[in-house]
Amino acid sequence: MIKIVGVAHVLNLKSKIYAIINYEMPDAIAIELDQYRLDALINKSPQGRKISIFNILGRIQKQIASTQNVFPGEEMLAAYEKGQMINRPVFLIDLDINTTYKKFKEEVRLIEKIKIIFSILFSIAPRRSKMISIDDVLRNENEYLEKFRKSYSTFVKILLDDREDYMAKKILELEKFGKVIAFVGDGHIQGLKKRIPQAETITLQRFLEMEIPNNEFSLSIKI
Repeated sequence: MIKIVGVAHVLNLKSKIYAIINYEMPDAIAIELDQYRLDALINKSPQGRKISIFNILGRIQKQIASTQNVFPGEEMLAAYEKGQMINRPVFLIDLDINTTYKKFKEEVRLIEKIKIIFSILFSIAPRRSKMISIDDVLRNENEYLEKFRKSYSTFVKILLDDREDYMAKKILELEKFGKVIAFVGDGHIQGLKKRIPQAETITLQRFLEMEIPNNEFSLSIKI
């Protein structure tokens, strides 16, 4: 059985992630990280000064997350730590970040890179545009993704499609363990559902609304 849960880097989801893992008691946990990013989260490594679209996006995420008193990626770290607490294997299912950087550098045309940078800069410029709320994105997520796909087709292929192909393969490899719960960015839920139709998917909006029973005292710890 596979269950895929949509999360967000800018929200405080630690207690809900702990709760759903306690309730589900999976045989394996999967998280949308590679080893490099997991190590950075564990060590709370500062972001590099190198200017790139990925670093710009990362800084924006950090600014938004700070309003929620969290740091980007804390939800993935929470799933990793909970797996360690209950002695369940935790698997890293995302494509290596250096591979993604290389594909972006080699495949995205200069004009598309410029369009992305200007789009990001204009979206955060004061008085030039209205900031999109998290609630608005949750209500119209598919619409935003489709607009983004049409405007930045190669970037979306690298950022979403290629990584979702990789993540789907990794998740399916974990079926041999039994019950699997995977935590991924909510923007990947739609793509992973297409690639793994037998999986139960939980969007971020549904996850936020869920009332998860307290299963804290029925843990089965492997020794």
